[in-house]
Amino acid sequence: MNQFQAEWQAWHDERVRQLASPHGWLSLTGLRWLGPGENRFDGMLGTWTVADGAVTLILDRGQTAGPTAETLRLAGQAKEEGRSVDLDVRGGFRAWLRPGANLLWISSGTLVFELIRRGATYGVRLRDSSSPLLRSFHGVPAFEPDESWVKAGVFAPHEEPVAHRIATAWPGLEDTVLSPGTVRFEHEGHEVTLHATGSAQTGLTALFSDASSGTLTPAWRTLSLGVPDAQGGVVLDFNRAVNMPFAFTPFATCPAPIAGNELPFPVWAGERKPAQTLGRSGVNCPVLVIRNEESLGLGELGAWWEEAGLDLVTVDLTAGERIPPLTGFKAVIVLGQEPGADACLEHERALLADALAEGVPTLGFGAAELLADAADEAPGASVPAEDRDRRAEPRLVPPGEARRIAEFAWQIPAVPAISTSGEADSWKGFVRQFAQLARSGAA
Repeated sequence: MNQFQAEWQAWHDERVRQLASPHGWLSLTGLRWLGPGENRFDGMLGTWTVADGAVTLILDRGQTAGPTAETLRLAGQAKEEGRSVDLDVRGGFRAWLRPGANLLWISSGTLVFELIRRGATYGVRLRDSSSPLLRSFHGVPAFEPDESWVKAGVFAPHEEPVAHRIATAWPGLEDTVLSPGTVRFEHEGHEVTLHATGSAQTGLTALFSDASSGTLTPAWRTLSLGVPDAQGGVVLDFNRAVNMPFAFTPFATCPAPIAGNELPFPVWAGERKPAQTLGRSGVNCPVLVIRNEESLGLGELGAWWEEAGLDLVTVDLTAGERIPPLTGFKAVIVLGQEPGADACLEHERALLADALAEGVPTLGFGAAELLADAADEAPGASVPAEDRDRRAEPRLVPPGEARRIAEFAWQIPAVPAISTSGEADSWKGFVRQFAQLARSGAA
């Protein structure tokens, strides 16, 4: 490992440590918006009243709660950073926030109640140190660090910050951000411009999307650019592009990129789409789909997998995309066995061998030979030679419409078997059984 890789690894380890903090972004379990006047919600301690631009919580009888360290620090100070708190409220607490501000306000047991204000509307977010996503967190997948994704840029300030109206991760919620200027850099001989946010005095940032967004990476990511030097120079190290909180939880209100910050090329650097995320029905069941033959696709099956509660993360090797680490994935589906490059095939076979050795449910469409080879190479494999000779015939052939999707589907014997009787007499039944296996903890 060279110095560049070592520095990136140290940065990445610290990023994972911060995400895994007891009341960090992975602890979010809910968001309640407050209307004018009194508001009550199950499990929310008492009555939340919005009046005169502030929020007051009066605890129900028998409820106990206290101020967080952040609240204690703000107590007695005059609207620091657009926030103020009042602890001299009989039976409760009062706070005021400027639009766009957050406050980790009140603590009760494992919960922290975070007050947020978006526009004129207040909301309360719940952060739980025992949240299911935090308990199942295995880290954030990322591309291997690559020095070619470190770009020299130049910051060009505006005479006055320019206001941009933007969308956010919360449906229907919009916001306004100020851009102090633009950042220009070159990629493959072409000049690229991004609208910066933040401040040239304290540090610039850039929210961006790219051609990998929505597949290998979330809909958008953010990149810290630091403080420009005397000539306006900045460094864009895309290896340190990070996922925003909305990539992990539906209870985030992250700002979207300013229009024009859509890069027309894939940025295969920085953090990838997380394997584990929180949905409104609980922690997802992520399944890695490896597509390495253009003629094969999940088609209508994709919707059935999602109906069964599987969150599909597709890697298209035919488009040059790279396979992420297996960490966090509950199952693997392989489409085809002709990635077009021997080195890529070897990498895929090694990954599948690891999956089989770890007991990760693995399913192949048109990939029986590839999976058979991977099973032979799996650490601890003990498949009799006579069985290997017979494996040219698929062990599991889903009936009916399956043949229109692929030649066959195969499950290696080393993985817990899926029955072909009963529910599995239809493709939807088969999908439900595979989903049940993936969710069962066999992975």
